Amino acid sequence: MTTLVSAVATTFTPATGTFSVQCTGGDARLDRRQTAGAAWTAVGYISNGQAFVVENPVAAQDYRFTTIGGTPVVQADQ
Repeated sequence: MTTLVSAVATTFTPATGTFSVQCTGGDARLDRRQTAGAAWTAVGYISNGQAFVVENPVAAQDYRFTTIGGTPVVQADQ
C-alpha cells in the first residue's frame, strides 16, 4: 500500500478503485472535485481516531482533506 497524501490542504488523485483514509489529533473533512477547476464538494467528515474506505469509481478525480477542528493528522493510502 502506498501513501497518497499525509497533509491537509494538499490535492491528491488516487487510481480508480478503493483507498483508505484516517485522521487523528483533530477533525477533518474529505473533499473531492470531478475535474481540475471544478468546485470542491464534501465526501465525508472524519473525526479524531476514525478511518474508512472510499470508493473511487472514476479516474482523475481530485481529493483533499480540510481541517474542521483541532490539528488533524491525516493520511490516505492506496
